[in-house]
Amino acid sequence: MVNHIFFYGTLMRKYAPECLFEAYKSLTFVGKGYVCGKLYYLGIYPGIILDGEGKVFGEVFRITDESCLPWFDYYEGFYPNDQGSLFVRRVSKVYITSGEVVKSWVYEYNGSVEKAEFIESGDFEKYLNFKEICFQ
Repeated sequence: MVNHIFFYGTLMRKYAPECLFEAYKSLTFVGKGYVCGKLYYLGIYPGIILDGEGKVFGEVFRITDESCLPWFDYYEGFYPNDQGSLFVRRVSKVYITSGEVVKSWVYEYNGSVEKAEFIESGDFEKYLNFKEICFQ
């Protein structure tokens, strides 16, 4: 059973959409961490491609009530019976800064990243801060 979820973009606490505040009540913040993968900027949000190269940084939460998952699925455009979903929810190892490693749900981008901007740092928040400084 997967008891954790990893957010690396617009679902991180700082950027959490108001429409999901109720769903966040079913989560307990565990800490910061990373998954192995590559992060891309897709225009208005990031997307991850899970693979063995690179690190993507984000936040890890313990799921206290799985009824929150359909809310996050909807937000991410993930429909379990639709292979054409914008994102897919997959299980991945997450390395928490405390040293713990857990299996966690991660929303992986399900489209082409051919024309997307690669975020070399793997850190969406740092990327946004850099963009803000450069384009003021």
